[in-house]
Amino acid sequence: MALTDESGLWSIDAIGRQLAHIEDNDVRRAYDRGARMEERVRMMNWWASYQMS
Repeated sequence: MALTDESGLWSIDAIGRQLAHIEDNDVRRAYDRGARMEERVRMMNWWASYQMS
């Protein structure tokens, strides 16, 4: 988490959601699945590029 947080590119909510454990409640899990999805996808693409360099 340190690099994603220190980069200043991503919201703490998106970082936390990406690292979150699976929700036990099926309904809540369904609603949370898409939370900040666009930002999370960009963050994971950034992370993949960072790891490749």
